[in-house]
Amino acid sequence: MCEDCGRLHEQLQEQAGIMFALRRRITRLRSQLKDERREKEKILKEQNKNNKQHLRKGQKRGHHGRNG
Repeated sequence: MCEDCGRLHEQLQEQAGIMFALRRRITRLRSQLKDERREKEKILKEQNKNNKQHLRKGQKRGHHGRNG
């Protein structure tokens, strides 16, 4: 191999290492985001569980009579 090819090969190896680290970091961040969304969803469900309205026969009545 000539000098240029050797130097190019080294640079490509460095770039490959950087790309691998970035992909791994992206995967970690996505999983953290997924966990945070799951926790937030649980909290919202708990809050909504306490704020339920009692509806007759499962229907929400309108302002004027049955269907408004």
